[in-house]
Amino acid sequence: MAGGFVQILGGDSPSESLGGDAFGYHWLDGTRLAVYLLDVCGHGVGPALLGVSAMNVLRSGAVPGRDMGDPGAVIEGLNDLFPMERHNDLFFTIWYGVLDTAAGTLRWSGGARPPALLLRPGAKPERLMSQGLMVGAAMGVPYDSEQVRIEPGSRLLLSSDGIFELARPDGSMASLEEFIATVPHAPQGPDRLDAMLAHARAEQRRDSFADDVSLLEVRLEP
Repeated sequence: MAGGFVQILGGDSPSESLGGDAFGYHWLDGTRLAVYLLDVCGHGVGPALLGVSAMNVLRSGAVPGRDMGDPGAVIEGLNDLFPMERHNDLFFTIWYGVLDTAAGTLRWSGGARPPALLLRPGAKPERLMSQGLMVGAAMGVPYDSEQVRIEPGSRLLLSSDGIFELARPDGSMASLEEFIATVPHAPQGPDRLDAMLAHARAEQRRDSFADDVSLLEVRLEP
């Protein structure tokens, strides 16, 4: 069965205030797995409701006239559905990818998200960049899909910016570069995302986060 080709880990730690971070994944068919993470601007009930609405569209595959296997087309459809002028001036950022276990490929597109990380066996993390604008900011904006080959044993990591935008007690701020440098050293096994969260808490020396933290890892089994 298709699910036997991949291992999926998810972890999150909500901030002290209600937010719009969300991640998800589902099989499009027997060999293609869609994975995605989005973050609505701001905190409170409004961003949370918009995040739920966008996630429901993705999970149900209800992006009108769009092929859910084409990441760029999916984000273009979301941009049509959620213009910020109709949603209290709220927008969201997103990374959406489709892993094809039969072809050994990963297609992705993104709107103003931090890069997803592709970790190939024995190699440094490869950044899969988001090239598009945030969703809802401008109508009729094109979003391109990119593609890369993915070998057995490779891992794909999606993360929200709450995992690296950390205020340390000395007043300095942690950075994306520092976070990426720590990823290859996280312990292997089912507790690796918990270890990343624990490292972030140690960096800021407090248990709660200023922003939502979401992590999603997909591993293509050897």
